[in-house]
Amino acid sequence: MMYDNLSKLELIKVLKSLESQTEDVVRKRVEVFIRNERKLQCVLWEIIQLLVSIIESKNPYASYHHQEMCILACYIAEGLGMSKEQVDGVCMAGMLHDIGNIKLPDELFRKAGVLTEDEQKLMHTHPLLGFEMLNKIDFPDPVAKIVLQHHEKMDGSGYPSGLSGDEILLEARVLCVTDAVEAMTSPRSYRPPFSISETLKEISGKSGVLYDSNVVEVCKKLFFDN
Repeated sequence: MMYDNLSKLELIKVLKSLESQTEDVVRKRVEVFIRNERKLQCVLWEIIQLLVSIIESKNPYASYHHQEMCILACYIAEGLGMSKEQVDGVCMAGMLHDIGNIKLPDELFRKAGVLTEDEQKLMHTHPLLGFEMLNKIDFPDPVAKIVLQHHEKMDGSGYPSGLSGDEILLEARVLCVTDAVEAMTSPRSYRPPFSISETLKEISGKSGVLYDSNVVEVCKKLFFDN
């Protein structure tokens, strides 16, 4: 073998040289991996934004709804002391929470006036439809489950599963409040938008009943402190 006649000192020198070369190779591979990971994250975000534009194109009242809701949800998640991974999950789920609407008829979103009971029941299927679509993707966070639960209420009166209290993921409880805030402050065909003070009064009155009280308090603090 090529190293058979080397002295111990010479062998050590060779091994140190190989070790240095190995570290250099590993470092370069790690750098490439990080660059590729960043590219993949950018591509994923662009795909999410494309999906959101498709969702919002179905609903004339949903312009910027997902972006604004995502921003508020992230601030609340950070205010609750959630980990970076949880905040990222909230952000992604906030952008995709209405993805199930893609499978629903356009007429539901363009109707002038309040939906009928049957139409409301059909609309209430969108969290499950969204879950079925997203559950096929291996997200690092429980994004599909957050989307599934974002209309569940603390007292069990929500949908689609009638979960209550701690049965609901904290991330989903955050989206429940932010979705309500964003919806109330946006105009609809059958009503003008609520003011911020009216909206905060509304969610405060249902704190602990429909909405997680800690989430409501952090949400109110964000508006009162800014």
